Amino acid sequence: MNKSILAYLKIEIKLFFREPLQIVFSFFFPAVMFAIFASVFSGNLSNSKDYFAVYIPGYFTTVIYIVATFMIGYRMVEDKASGIYKRLKVTPFSMKDIYKSMIIKSFILCTIGVIEILILSKYLYKVSLTSYWIQFIISFIIANIFAVAAGFVIFSLCSNGKQAMSLIIITFYPLMMLGDNAFPLKMMPIFLQKIAPIINPLYHLNQIMRASWKGNLFETKTSLIYITITILLFCYISYKYDRNIDNF
Repeated sequence: MNKSILAYLKIEIKLFFREPLQIVFSFFFPAVMFAIFASVFSGNLSNSKDYFAVYIPGYFTTVIYIVATFMIGYRMVEDKASGIYKRLKVTPFSMKDIYKSMIIKSFILCTIGVIEILILSKYLYKVSLTSYWIQFIISFIIANIFAVAAGFVIFSLCSNGKQAMSLIIITFYPLMMLGDNAFPLKMMPIFLQKIAPIINPLYHLNQIMRASWKGNLFETKTSLIYITITILLFCYISYKYDRNIDNF
C-alpha cells in the first residue's frame, strides 16, 4: 500500500475514534437497529430459514449503504467545507490518496458492521449462516463499491454538511421503502411494486445480496447489469461535478 495512503488512513482512524458520533453510527447503530428489528420477528428468525434468507441480506444492504454514504458523503463534505483538504495541499497528501484512504476506511467499517450482524444472527438468534461465502463476499464487495460511488456523488454535489445530510436523508427513506428489505415490497401498492425495479438501485442490490446468500448470485444478471450501469453513472457524475479544491 502506498505510504501516503497508509499515513492518511492512520490519521483518519485516529480522528474516527475521537468522534463519539462516528463510533456510535458505525459500530453500535447497525447492531442496535438489527437487534430491534430482529426482536420483533424473533420467532420467524429462529424457525424460518426462508424468512432469514430474505431478511438478513436486506439488512446487510441497509448497513453498507448507510455507513458508506455517511463516512464518505457526509464526513468528506464536512472536511471539504472546513477547508481541511485545501490546507492539505501543502502536504505530501494528494486528493487521490485521500479518496483511496476513505474508500479503505469505508470498507473496513462496513465489514465490521456486517460481521456484527453475522455474530448476532449466529449466536443470539441461533440461525444458520450461508454456505456460499465466496458469492456472499463478491456481493458484499459490489454493494460496497456502489455505496462508495453514491458517497462520492454526495461529496461532489454538496458544499457543506447540511446539504450532504439533507441529501442523504431525502434519498434514504424512498430507497429503503422501495428496496424490498426492511419493508416487503409486496405490501406496497401495485404502482410502487412496478416502478421499484426501474428507479431503485437498492432493490437490485438487495436481490444480489439475497441471491448470493442462497448461492444463486450469477442468476441475477438483470440486477448485476443494473448496478454496474448505476456505478458507472455515479462515477461519471462525481467526475463531472467534482468541485476543485482550489474553489473551496
